Amino acid sequence: MSQAEQTISMRYFGLSIGEIEILFNMLRDPFEVNEQKEPSPDEDLVSFVDLDFPLAYDKKFFKVFGMEKWEQVKEVLKNMKWRRGKKGIRLSMRFNSKPSISFVIHTDNNKIFGKALDTIEYLMDVILLQIDPPKLPANVVEVCYEFDEDEYRWYPSKAMGDKEYTFVNDKWIER
Repeated sequence: MSQAEQTISMRYFGLSIGEIEILFNMLRDPFEVNEQKEPSPDEDLVSFVDLDFPLAYDKKFFKVFGMEKWEQVKEVLKNMKWRRGKKGIRLSMRFNSKPSISFVIHTDNNKIFGKALDTIEYLMDVILLQIDPPKLPANVVEVCYEFDEDEYRWYPSKAMGDKEYTFVNDKWIER
């Protein structure tokens, strides 16, 4: 892999210097980290963290990154949410694959935030079925998943390419 292919992009807003340093240090091995502070995109948010991983969302990611480190990163992110109380935080994690997979959590509820983080690694089999090439429309480059606070589960919110699609009754349909 080239250095660009080994770099995690970390964009953020509203993090303390300590939180930035902890995340940076946790993410930098075995990757490089490109960090960038951003302006607030939304008045309802006190913080956001966007992470772009250079690997696909599959078993290899968890082997390369390491389950112990993954658990530690989740705990740091949950702690960040806990420290903000009832204020809104958004977390976006994007995995580089064809198509790329992204997970977005946008909530002011600590328990929901933690539940969403805790279930990401268990979705792999379901997601791989949903993005199976015969099921997925041609030219889709990204599939986005959001956490449903009422159902306590991740759902595919959209697939994007030259058109935008939604997942209904186990099928992708054009919006």
